[in-house]
Amino acid sequence: MNAVLYAVYHQPYIQPSADYIIPIQVGRDITDLRLPMVGDDTGNNISSLNKNFSELTAHWWVWKNNPDKYDGWGICHYRRYFCLDMHWTHFKKKDIYKVQSTPGTLNKICSPRLHDKINLLLSKHDLILPRKLPCYTLKGNVSTIESQYKEDHEAGDWEKMITLVLQKYPEYKKSISFFETETTMSFYNMLIAKRNLWNGYLEWLFSILFPLNELIKPSSDPYQQRAVAFMAERLLNLYVYHNQLNQAYLPTALLSESV
Repeated sequence: MNAVLYAVYHQPYIQPSADYIIPIQVGRDITDLRLPMVGDDTGNNISSLNKNFSELTAHWWVWKNNPDKYDGWGICHYRRYFCLDMHWTHFKKKDIYKVQSTPGTLNKICSPRLHDKINLLLSKHDLILPRKLPCYTLKGNVSTIESQYKEDHEAGDWEKMITLVLQKYPEYKKSISFFETETTMSFYNMLIAKRNLWNGYLEWLFSILFPLNELIKPSSDPYQQRAVAFMAERLLNLYVYHNQLNQAYLPTALLSESV
């Protein structure tokens, strides 16, 4: 197993030097900005949907344009990377490690040791996810996955998503209650998996997201415009739960906004 990670960018930022991490600019079809990296606007792409689909346009691009290139691959963000526990900065294990954004720190995070750990975990598990976090509402309360989404986003969009899932995949009827009871989840649409799992997951995911995007009323709020991507985060957790996948977890390194 020799997995690669695609790091999703939409603005200039430092890049790791690790050769197993490939930067990709998303939404390049709808901007004049050209970052020095591959873009999601070539080949079979949905780059024009980036305002709604966010990092998912990178998921689609890798899936459709590199079908046989890698045995396993993953998605992370320009400020969020899978990482090892940082005993050099913290005494206790954390779900998220907040660090300063310097080239040295980033390269220390994206080390050969991390790559070895990813390949080892992927050889023994179906996929790797970020460690789960509590579902905090914007008011700071911990809630269930469903309640948190309905409070912080458009509740009607959630109901449309649930209806679509059950229409297309009625076998999920029992599993859908997962949203009503769970108070933690893996966020960010970040995961690392073998190609065959990616194929099944993304086929399922986009069969829901495309019609969902047509049903959702457009928002003038740039944050709420990403509703499809927010719901995809929840759907990933549902897919893992329903299919009883054997998942491993790694913490997330969150780099500061300023470089």
